[in-house]
Amino acid sequence: MRLLVFCHDCQFEHLRLGTEYDEKNALALYYAPIDEQRVAEFVCARGHKNRLLLEAQLFQVLFDYAVVAFDDGYTREAVASLAACLERFFEFATAAFLRNAGVSMDEGVEAPSHPLAL
Repeated sequence: MRLLVFCHDCQFEHLRLGTEYDEKNALALYYAPIDEQRVAEFVCARGHKNRLLLEAQLFQVLFDYAVVAFDDGYTREAVASLAACLERFFEFATAAFLRNAGVSMDEGVEAPSHPLAL
């Protein structure tokens, strides 16, 4: 996944110099890839290294991508993003329920061999 971002150092330079944002002095936008830890890293055209932490959960980002893809008419991509969103939400909810029960994710929980065998 990629996130549309801008360089914060370039923005601070604009603010420090007091320049107006216009067509000539606009902030450049970049597509930065997001890894599994929700961190996006990129280098702008001026050489500033940027590292951003996305505060939203991964299932929220996937849901947003699914909505945008569906709105743009990419039905297959929307379905795939929504399925991935649901899977990530189940992982998140499982981790939250286990943490609330006092069980660590490292211990694991023995699951039944068949989904209906409770």
